[in-house]
Amino acid sequence: MKNILVTGGAGFIGSHLVRLLVNKYPDYHIINMDVLTYAGNLINLKDIENKKNYSFVKCNICNFEKVKQVFKKHKIDSVIHLAAESHVDRSITDPFSFAQTNVMGTLSLLQSAKECWETDFKNKMFYHVSTDEVYGSLSKEGFFTEESAYDPHSPYSASKASSDHFVRAFADTYGLPIVISNCSNNYGPYQFPEKLIPLFINNIVNNKSLPVYGKGNNVRDWLFVNDHARAIDIIFHKGKLGDTYNIGGSNQWKNIDLIKLLISTVDRLLGREKDSSSKLITYVDDRAGHDLRYAIDFTKLKDELDWKPTLQFEEGIEKTVTWYLNNMEWMENINSGDYKDYYKKNMATKTHKILVTGGLGYIGSHVVVELQNKGFGVVIIDDLSNSSLSVLDRIVGITGIKPVFEKIDLKEKKSVTDFFIRHEDIDGVIHFAASKAVGESVNNPLKYYENNIHSLVYLLQEINKLTSQKLIFSSSCTVYGQADELPISEEAQIKEPESPYGNTKKVGEQIIKDTCSANTLLNTIALRYFNPIGAHESATIGELPIGTPQNLVPFVTQTGIGLREKLSIFGNDYPTPDGTCIRDYIHVVDLAKAHAIAMERLLEEKNTENYEVYNIGTGKGSSVLEVVNAFKKVTGVRLNYSFAERRAGDIISAYADTKKANRILGWKSELTLKDALLSAWKWEKKIRS
Repeated sequence: MKNILVTGGAGFIGSHLVRLLVNKYPDYHIINMDVLTYAGNLINLKDIENKKNYSFVKCNICNFEKVKQVFKKHKIDSVIHLAAESHVDRSITDPFSFAQTNVMGTLSLLQSAKECWETDFKNKMFYHVSTDEVYGSLSKEGFFTEESAYDPHSPYSASKASSDHFVRAFADTYGLPIVISNCSNNYGPYQFPEKLIPLFINNIVNNKSLPVYGKGNNVRDWLFVNDHARAIDIIFHKGKLGDTYNIGGSNQWKNIDLIKLLISTVDRLLGREKDSSSKLITYVDDRAGHDLRYAIDFTKLKDELDWKPTLQFEEGIEKTVTWYLNNMEWMENINSGDYKDYYKKNMATKTHKILVTGGLGYIGSHVVVELQNKGFGVVIIDDLSNSSLSVLDRIVGITGIKPVFEKIDLKEKKSVTDFFIRHEDIDGVIHFAASKAVGESVNNPLKYYENNIHSLVYLLQEINKLTSQKLIFSSSCTVYGQADELPISEEAQIKEPESPYGNTKKVGEQIIKDTCSANTLLNTIALRYFNPIGAHESATIGELPIGTPQNLVPFVTQTGIGLREKLSIFGNDYPTPDGTCIRDYIHVVDLAKAHAIAMERLLEEKNTENYEVYNIGTGKGSSVLEVVNAFKKVTGVRLNYSFAERRAGDIISAYADTKKANRILGWKSELTLKDALLSAWKWEKKIRS
């Protein structure tokens, strides 16, 4: 199987080529790389977007590191490079963008190919699709051949000439297998309406002015886009490595004659009076660097590879105008900008593969449920040290979908590396796997530093190799220590943590932040969650600690059910209204939804920085005694409790300011303390029945 990277495959020529290759070669894997700027439109490929041999990658060709990752992930062995800024008028007003994309973007692809292929160039190819404008301008006679000297006149043609030279230089210097084609003007369906033919068709339909440069005497050679795609296909498969092939249509037309043909065709097909739209012609000053005439001699392509155009211009124009008239909605979407929403609405919601570490644990299992309910594909890593394999079946019972599961200890670096070799298509990671009990961390700090830091480093090392580097880090409000002000905002000072657990979250965040600074491709959101409680409404999953509970609510429910003789409340002499600690108790389902929303933010590339932080809580503090009393109210169960000495590592009070998460993520907690306690009680009773 060949793995062919087509750059600019959502553009005009690119979309026609991608469609041809996908349909003609089912044994090829066609990877369409496009950054989806103004001219990239995935609607053009709606008919093939679900084909098994087609993949789309949103990527800027100037992003060298990401381009290399695409080469590695998809094992690219061939490149057909069309991605380019291509409109001469735009190049005159913004030459830097053209140099950046057309020159540096091409160089990025060439270097990626060279590095990934190393010296094994067998069955490899780098095909650069260029333009006849690199040759400059012709007088009234003659044709461009493959031996014509380069003489570009506009920033656009200069940038394409430069990229051609770079391609040849990589062939001469490194032996890279290359081929180049230079084509005349293309026309046909799906062309962005800044180009002459679709622009003028649209203007004629809407009785708008038809601006003609100078006297309209500039001559161009026109080729129907499907014929160009056929030529690329033939050159790719049969062309001689290192050679250049000119592609032309043998259809030389003065601009003014072309415009008159468009007027005549559109007016006739719309049932208007013959040539009634001629009055729309308006002559304007000629543009700078406007070449007089292009004409292509494609004898080499015809004689060596047996290619020739299938359509004469009048026939092609008839088909083109008919298509645009029958697809005015497409044109309207382009002109309004609505076409840009297609990626967000359709491609961004395609099944993404999300890794959840610690996905069989308390919070992780609820997040898995939320992800699967949103249509994500989920892979779970868990070492089962504080969870049970039975949770996997419980998740299936809720969602009807069994996530992929692998028992892996993230402290074992080789196991982590092997996992990502097998799952190189991971689109995002949500990282929970960690030791999480404050009290236990005070007594066994080394366990916490090993579990929580080593595993994070190994995970980040592998994420850095992915094409899609997106991480949600499940952090903790413990990073704030005892905050100076309540509620706690994201701008609050990060203090010396009160426990080793809190310190692992603080250090973990710093490790991620430093990694994001060094690797701009890594996009991360740290969610500093407050105290999660409760269970899924089905009572199918919930908090089920192994051994003595380290958190308040499972101790409460176990005492309520009779599993524990009494509840110990650590400290009743804190400077709070009732002397007990105050926490922000958030329903675990609300917390899970926040993680899913944060992942969507990264996948949809809505994040404004590559490292963001949000507090996830209710915004309200409740004391331990308030929780105990609330439990009695919702369940009718009276708890036997007593007070014990303060527990090392506990802070007095902590609850969240959630305005940032509310505003930017569009997330807000919906479930109450009573909802959470009642769901926890239902879960406790179900698992003890």
